[in-house]
This record gives sequence, C-alpha cells and structure tokens, in this order.
Amino acid sequence: MFDFSFGELLIVMVVALVVIGPEQLPKVARTIGALAGRAQRYIAEVKSEVQREIQLEDMKNLQQSVTAEARALETSLRAGIASMEENARALQAQAGEAMAAFTVTDEAAPAPAPQSTETADAADAATDAADEAAPQTEPAAPAPDAAPQEAAAVADAPASSVFDPLKQESAHTT
Repeated sequence: MFDFSFGELLIVMVVALVVIGPEQLPKVARTIGALAGRAQRYIAEVKSEVQREIQLEDMKNLQQSVTAEARALETSLRAGIASMEENARALQAQAGEAMAAFTVTDEAAPAPAPQSTETADAADAATDAADEAAPQTEPAAPAPDAAPQEAAAVADAPASSVFDPLKQESAHTT
C-alpha cells in the first residue's frame, strides 16, 4: 500500500526523536501502535461485514432461484395430476359405456329361470319316460375305458335288454 524504503523510515524516526523528544517518544509510539491496531481491526470488521453481505445476497439469489424452480415443479406436477385425473375420468366413462352396452345385451337375451327341485324332478321323469318310449335299434357302444368283458357282454346282449340302472333297481325292489 505505502512504499517506504528503510532509509525513508530512518529519516522519519530521527525527525520524530528531535521533534517529540526522547521522553515522549515511547508514549507516542504506543499510541501510534494502538491506533494502527484499531485501524487494522476496523478494516477487518469492514471486510467481514462486506463478506457477510455478499454471502447474504448470494443466499437470497439462491433462495429465489430455488423458489422459482419449486413453483415450476409444482405447476408441472399439478398439470400432470390434472392430466391423470382427466384420463381417469375418460377411462371411467368408457368403462361405464362398456358396462351399459354389456347390460343392454344381457337384458335383450332372456335369462334362464332358476328351477326348483320339484320342477327338476318332473323334468327328469319326463326325460326318462321319453327314453323308455323311444325304440332302440342299436346297442349302446361301450365306453372306451370299459373292460373287455363288459364290451363282450354288451355286444352279445339283445337290443331290448340294454343295461338301464333305473330298470335294474326297480326289478330288484319288486
């Protein structure tokens, strides 16, 4: 900052010794040293205050940029959520239309009425009576996994004596 050579400093000391005197020179030197220390501390405080202000300004700028990014992210998320809700509503509407179309086709076809056990028994009896009245021209073919003895017995039996479990049961009970 100041460019003093050793010769210049020596001249200033000699002049100070002559002007101030040897008795007052140590007191003046202490006072000048204390003032120089205070000046250095003041300069250091000013520097640190400037540094704090610069950091505070940087933090404010950083906060503003983060806040702006957060707002942008929030708006994009809200737009995405709105889009997803709109898609969900559209899918729900399509599902409702599909269910309505499915319901219409179900209502057009009559559903079979549930039968009670008495109705089912009467239907079975009618089927059995129709089977007995129908003339049988061929013997029934044996099941593919039937034993060879059963197949031979069915082939040798006359057409009128086909095995009927209901007839066998009624013959045994009478």
